[in-house]
Amino acid sequence: MVRLNYHLTLLFLAAILLAAPGRAANVQETLQKSVIDSQSRIGEMEPWQKKIFDEEVVPQYQRFIKDYRPSSVGIQVDVDVQAIKKYFTFYAPKVLDGTDLKTVIHLGYAEDCSKCADALPVIKRLAAARIQRRGLIPLWLKPQDPISRAIKDLSGQKLNDKLSEYVEEKKLTSVLSLYWKLAPPDPEDRSHVDEIRYQVSSFLYFPKFSDNDDFRREGKVEILEKDSIVAAVARLLSDSFSELGARKTSSSSVVDTDAGDTITLTVSGITSFQQYSSLKTKLTSQVKELSSIIEKRFSRGEVVFAVKSTKPTSDLKLVLSGIGLEPGHLAVLDANDESIKMEIR
Repeated sequence: MVRLNYHLTLLFLAAILLAAPGRAANVQETLQKSVIDSQSRIGEMEPWQKKIFDEEVVPQYQRFIKDYRPSSVGIQVDVDVQAIKKYFTFYAPKVLDGTDLKTVIHLGYAEDCSKCADALPVIKRLAAARIQRRGLIPLWLKPQDPISRAIKDLSGQKLNDKLSEYVEEKKLTSVLSLYWKLAPPDPEDRSHVDEIRYQVSSFLYFPKFSDNDDFRREGKVEILEKDSIVAAVARLLSDSFSELGARKTSSSSVVDTDAGDTITLTVSGITSFQQYSSLKTKLTSQVKELSSIIEKRFSRGEVVFAVKSTKPTSDLKLVLSGIGLEPGHLAVLDANDESIKMEIR
């Protein structure tokens, strides 16, 4: 109960701090500056790392904030330096020993969606830049290529499997697939039947990431009509490369990252992709009691995680309660030994 009151007090103070005109912008400026200033704690960076820091870490500064709170001298910010280091740990020429390292990039979207079509040019530049910063050469599929015809009507797991077979057959380094479309209506959710949502998915695959092992990462989110498809794609790419960096870091040492019992964590009341991003960032970087977080489903204002915790649910729910998001905070609705249901208020 003491921890819960502490979190609520922080939220109350933060609300006062943000209530004054212009304070919200000042807070964001302070958070971004704190991430920029963290370079002194990171140490000397190689040129490719500095480029990723400047062009990916700084623009996504909120992702790397563990916590922040008002203090007598302004705002005290806790930057997740370890998360930043993992984010730019992977550089293909060093990890994979080569220079001619090619990544097939597949971009697909629903042709009957004007917002989807408008996002294509920006997403194409975004995907190419992320790949190139990690020492990989983008390889775009041409319409006349046999593989393009073979995957034309595929989506989901069938598409990912076909692309995986292609890079293995051609002995290419990896494949990145991004697909976005209007989300199909949920027949069980009658209260949001007229609500427009978009579904964005990603797939990153390295057939030979380490000795006798591959790397495969699939991601999927649903966003609201007012949210940005490009921002959703950027977030999925960041998730993929963060996991890639963590995998590279852990490959040299044996670490039990799956310690604890599996718990189903359901969070409802999500009103925007920004709020979802804030939630996932806080869970990943701030809640040390979670040894593993796997997103199972995100749709219709609700996200479901399979988490592993070093604490029982009775303790974990107190840790999670009152976590501040942007906007709102987490509140427990129900909890038992196997699951926790929460709501953003």
